[in-house]
Amino acid sequence: MKKSKIFLLAAAFITCLTSLQAQDWPQFLGPTRNSFSPEKGILRTWPETGPEVLWTAPVGIGYGGPVVKDGKVYILDREVTGGK
Repeated sequence: MKKSKIFLLAAAFITCLTSLQAQDWPQFLGPTRNSFSPEKGILRTWPETGPEVLWTAPVGIGYGGPVVKDGKVYILDREVTGGK
């Protein structure tokens, strides 16, 4: 009986820890492919000047959705060299 209580307590603790992290966005339209984020505190409307820019990165041309995994953002692009 004592082992099962410890197991349940550990499982509850781990579940709480995983819900505290920001959610990864590992594929097109999000983790469940429904384009819905359960994150809290997201603005429903933006100010006229737009949202605050937190970071930028130089990228080449292309189409692709960003992927977020473990706090990093991945974007596919291409660079044209030699006019081709």
